[in-house]
Amino acid sequence: MLFFRRKGPLSYAMRAVDATVFQHVSLVIDATWIAHSGVTGMRAVRLEAVLGSALDIHVLRSNTVTDLAPVTSIACSYLERGARFAYGHVILAGAMQLARRLSDDGALRAASRGSVRAIAKVASRRAAGRRTPMTCSEFVYRCFAESSIGSGAAYLLSIADRRPTSPVGDASAHSVPALPNFVTPGDLYRSPSLELVGRLLT
Repeated sequence: MLFFRRKGPLSYAMRAVDATVFQHVSLVIDATWIAHSGVTGMRAVRLEAVLGSALDIHVLRSNTVTDLAPVTSIACSYLERGARFAYGHVILAGAMQLARRLSDDGALRAASRGSVRAIAKVASRRAAGRRTPMTCSEFVYRCFAESSIGSGAAYLLSIADRRPTSPVGDASAHSVPALPNFVTPGDLYRSPSLELVGRLLT
């Protein structure tokens, strides 16, 4: 996976809500191509074409599986079907992130997150049966989650229930079930299922 840090008002706003320096994530298909869901929809682009588009790019990989063929196969299937970018999911994901940060103590935080999750489930049910729009992080999460159905639970990316400042790969907190529609780049970057490999020069 490639995690992008970009500049501009929208990027700054997204990073502030998600409490991470990255606001976009894409899935590496091979040495030449990456797949992502962006404002122009879901598509594959050449890796060389994105190297100059970000201030910083971090490379992460799964620390639970090495055979990513099931993941890239599902990604290619999504690319063939196509989908538009899920602007509504971005707003709700932001609301969920803010709810996570409201309080360190349980009651207010749990109530806030419960309300947002209830809205999220309604939105998910309304999208059922249609070609669902996806955010960049939802696309990556779904590719791994759907791989776990036929290839084993090791493909499922854990989403940690932690404060947003926890470092990448920190497995000190327990993981929680995730609604794919509202997984953020920050959630993925802090997943205990991933490890930092390095950075790409831009």
